[in-house]
Amino acid sequence: GFNCSKGVIYSKCAAGGVMPDKIGGLWLRLSDSKFVEDSDLVVTIKPQRLYVQTPYGQHRCAGEYVPLSDRTANGYPIWEHTAGSRCWLYSGNNGMWIIGGNDAAAKNFACTRGVIYCQRVHDGRTPEKMVGNWMRLDGEKFREDAAIVVSTDPPSLHVLCPRGQQKCGGEYMLLSDRFRHQPVWKQRGGHLRMCTGSTGAW
Repeated sequence: GFNCSKGVIYSKCAAGGVMPDKIGGLWLRLSDSKFVEDSDLVVTIKPQRLYVQTPYGQHRCAGEYVPLSDRTANGYPIWEHTAGSRCWLYSGNNGMWIIGGNDAAAKNFACTRGVIYCQRVHDGRTPEKMVGNWMRLDGEKFREDAAIVVSTDPPSLHVLCPRGQQKCGGEYMLLSDRFRHQPVWKQRGGHLRMCTGSTGAW
């Protein structure tokens, strides 16, 4: 009935009423016949869906990403793009979050290949919690891009038009589709979309 202290992994700090994902300090794991501290051993809540915005380039990387339940990269979760664009958000073997494609997947993500990356080592923080700008491949070199956003909330727009065309009002959710190289939003619960026209106006 668990009235013991046997196991193969345990936290160095006493629980004290704190949940496992909130406990501070290192965890230890059984290695051969003794326990060793493992700074890469992390207990977290299940990773959430992530939403990537990259309005100025690498548009195929924009959209929704879902965590893979059966795979990790270098000890950390992998998120896969939901639109089938063959993009993954993963932890490279340099400890940085990277958005890469088939070439990274072919190496089982034991690499640093990608077209977008966060320029800071994550130290176990998930992508949406990173501080600082992301880098984006632009031609032959990477450029810092302050417009790239990784979040757990789907980017949405709210339209108010009380004096006419009220059917256009409501919340619009960002799609993974692109039109004229610009993002597209779809009305929640409706069929309307917001996109750019031939003049460049929304």
